[in-house]
Amino acid sequence: MKNKTFLIYISLILITILSFAIPKIITNIQDKKILSDKYTISQKIHALNENAKSVELIEKIYSKYNMDKYNVQVSDIVSATETTIVKETEGDVNIQINDENIDYTLNKFQELIRQNIIEKDFYNQFSSKFITYRILDYDNDKIKYMQVKIFTQDSLDEAIASIEIENETNKIIAYTVKKEYSEITQKVLLEYAQYLGLYSISDDWEYRDNELKSKTAGIKIIGDADEKYVYVKIVPFEG
Repeated sequence: MKNKTFLIYISLILITILSFAIPKIITNIQDKKILSDKYTISQKIHALNENAKSVELIEKIYSKYNMDKYNVQVSDIVSATETTIVKETEGDVNIQINDENIDYTLNKFQELIRQNIIEKDFYNQFSSKFITYRILDYDNDKIKYMQVKIFTQDSLDEAIASIEIENETNKIIAYTVKKEYSEITQKVLLEYAQYLGLYSISDDWEYRDNELKSKTAGIKIIGDADEKYVYVKIVPFEG
């Protein structure tokens, strides 16, 4: 009887261990498969214009997805000063906060607003007294970029917007905003390609299933959405 009880006890322990280990093993296998997908930039891209900013950006995007190790620094910045929204001047909305880092990042969204990628009403979210930025700086020997997640006092458990900014080109290479401030359409993704400086380097852009891609540029802009948010990013494309 004691032996039987002991075997049952051991079996329960093994089942418990495996219930945690197996999902982790499967996840690690999937991660390794993703990281093993190495993208090779086409020589046609280099032939477009070696000195062009657009080619530099494409190279950075390939580096981002070819790298599986980064040095990452995480920092939080909190502004206790109420956001001041100054009225429009020639189509711009000026955001003033007594913190130059936060002021810079919020105003960075102007680049997407000017290109009609997101709505001007986007700034209506930032009338709360506190704004918190979580900044993740990614760095390796090929690319540096910053991801910024924005929280307000009304949404401390969930970022209401985020962007990724590539260091060398200073371009927004990914963004997330609420659905009421943007959408996924061919027009929006084309505007984003123009903002990135990529649209003019190729004439074979094709839009299908919320994706805009070019074989010549070797780039794909992916749009996605859920019930609350719109997500857009630029990734390598080997067609």
